[in-house]
Amino acid sequence: MRFLFVCLYLISFSASAAFLSVSTDVMGLANEEGVSGTVSFHFDIQKEMRLELSHTMQETEKNNITMDYISTGATNLTNVTADSTANFQVTFVSLYYDFKPEEKFSPFLGLGLGVGEIGYRLENIQHTGAITFPFIEESETNMMVKLSFGMRYTFNKNFESFLQYDTFKSSFMDEVKSKGLISDSQLNLGLRMRF
Repeated sequence: MRFLFVCLYLISFSASAAFLSVSTDVMGLANEEGVSGTVSFHFDIQKEMRLELSHTMQETEKNNITMDYISTGATNLTNVTADSTANFQVTFVSLYYDFKPEEKFSPFLGLGLGVGEIGYRLENIQHTGAITFPFIEESETNMMVKLSFGMRYTFNKNFESFLQYDTFKSSFMDEVKSKGLISDSQLNLGLRMRF
């Protein structure tokens, strides 16, 4: 990880501009189930390309969710109803391509690779079976891939706004999503500032 930060530090000296951005997931806000967003630093390494280091998080709480099946390792539960808390925090390194970097509006596409923790906790568990569980908790640290596309609007050389759709892929993320506990995508609305 230290090597990654040294590389980004060296790239920042050859970059034509460096930006800080903050965004929040508007889909998560609309669902009122939790909070999510991203903080990132990016460097313009060419006119059309930028390198980004970002930290993305999502936390979701749901009450009375139903699942047909869940494995606890020792036993399998069926017809489960529970309250859930699920979250992930991932640090990504991404490369973006801006299609019209000289224009006020520019569509972009990005691909990122990250490492982070994904987890969930179930409480108030009801199921068909004799064994009772006060809670079930599971988490894993996974490699994750991020595919991004969106549109940015440039106010001036120091400020930009953007709308960006991110979708995330990892084996454990797919498992947690299949239980209906967390979303594997975000629609981020944010601001970028040159520093």
